[in-house]
Amino acid sequence: MRTWIHRILVGLYASAVGLFFLMIVSLSGVHIANFAGWGLAIAWTFFCFASGSVISKWQLFRKLSCRLPATAEEEKLAPVLQEVLKKANCQKPIRVLIEEESEWNAYALGWHTIVISKTLLQAISQEELAGLLAHELGHLLSGDTLLASAFLTAGILPRSLKPVFRWARWLILFYLLFKIPLLWSAVMLALFVIVFKIADPLMNFVVRGLGRLAEYEQDNYASRLGYGVFLRQLLERFARSGNQEVNPYYIMMKGSHPGIYNRIRRLEQLERKAA
Repeated sequence: MRTWIHRILVGLYASAVGLFFLMIVSLSGVHIANFAGWGLAIAWTFFCFASGSVISKWQLFRKLSCRLPATAEEEKLAPVLQEVLKKANCQKPIRVLIEEESEWNAYALGWHTIVISKTLLQAISQEELAGLLAHELGHLLSGDTLLASAFLTAGILPRSLKPVFRWARWLILFYLLFKIPLLWSAVMLALFVIVFKIADPLMNFVVRGLGRLAEYEQDNYASRLGYGVFLRQLLERFARSGNQEVNPYYIMMKGSHPGIYNRIRRLEQLERKAA
């Protein structure tokens, strides 16, 4: 249910962005037939959902310090990954990359990539690694990573137009002074940026909330595969490593993950139910 709500919201958001942009183009004097306009809006929405591979490759190339595992790391990773994939009955090719990061970190990315920081891989046991991989595999199989990429891609268009907004204000002024055309396209561009500025924080709030639910779902998935105990042990070790964010308001407004102690309690509940 959560996944479908997430998909629908991101799809509506991407479609609205595409239609609004086409409206600006049309008011600028470019003739777009109704059929073509709807087709372009649908194509844009599909492009957003299909952008997972492109976005992940760009992030890996431009922003992230990731590499293939060294031999010793591969010897630790490969048997555990194969065991998790076998239990999940997953035929999808999954690759694990190592991030040159001093902090403990792990996440799923794109269609088939799991990233683990070097220090985290060195610190955890084989069993804890299995719990971690099962959780991240759940994100890949449920499409959470693709939804995150679609949401990011949909926001690129309005964000790129923010600098143009400054010129739109001058177009409105010039129209008032010299009757230069393109007033309505300038007005729509300004409205587009303003509406996005209001809607984007609201969408981010909703998407972050759905993302926190996704973390619980993938904890449940790891538990169903038989790795819940090991995942809980890993989270407990992480909680002991330093002060954790526990303020409910901050987590609700800005957190991409639930409070770590809430995740631990839920995994404990699942263990008691399974006992």
